[in-house]
Formats: sequence, structure tokens, C-alpha cells
Amino acid sequence: MKTNTVNEIRFLARESIRLKQFINVKLPQIIDDYKNRRNKIDKHRDGFEKGDAIQSFNIRLSYQSFTGTYGDSSVYSDFIPDNEIVSKYFLAYLNKHTNEIFNEMADMMLKDALSKREEALKELDDAKQELDVLLSKTEKE
Repeated sequence: MKTNTVNEIRFLARESIRLKQFINVKLPQIIDDYKNRRNKIDKHRDGFEKGDAIQSFNIRLSYQSFTGTYGDSSVYSDFIPDNEIVSKYFLAYLNKHTNEIFNEMADMMLKDALSKREEALKELDDAKQELDVLLSKTEKE
């Protein structure tokens, strides 16, 4: 019985809800508790950083822009900035826009889930038919 799309929708919708709940409700409350020394919170840090320190999630990320020409298998970078400077300002940008980034990610997850609705309903109909056929055979025996 195939329900891959149903499971994917379930996962995407749940992650979307969890992400929005975190960025819009839980994190502001944690920050407020930390600033006002409530609930025994004496340490807090959030934001994007370099490295593999204690993290909520870790993504190895690269940016690429390269070009090659017909008949030549070689490719060449179109842009080679100073990694240290670009990393510093890229991280600063990510941290400045964390709320917008996380909310947009959650919206994209939900949009993907909604776009798969018809496919999931077909999967469920197929599963129902499969069960009906299987159970009707067992009733005849």
C-alpha cells in the first residue's frame, strides 16, 4: 500500500507548524525569559554561526557560479570572493533576517504540502480499493 505522498505531506505540514511555532512564539519567549532572568534561564544564544558547535541544525553550504564552453570539459569560477569577508557578512545577513527566513521556509513547506494534496488523495483511494479487494477475498474464504 503506497502512502509516500501522504507521509510527505504529514511531515512537511508538521515541520512547517513546528518552525513557525519556534520562530514566532517559543524563541521570543526564551529571549524574553533570558533578558528578564525568568525561569532560571541564565544562558541563551541563537543565530547562524560558522562551525559545528552546539546547534539546532547544521547545513554544509556552498555557493557556486561557474561557466564552461562547448567542446571543453573544463569549467571556471565566475566569482571568487574572499571567503572570510563574505562569510562574515553572509552570516550577519542571515542573522538579521532569521525571522523572515524561517517564516518563508515554513510557508514553502506548507505550499509544497498543499500542492501534493490531490496525489495523496489518490494514494488513499488506491489504498482503500486495495484493502476492499483484500478483505472481500478473505470474507469469501
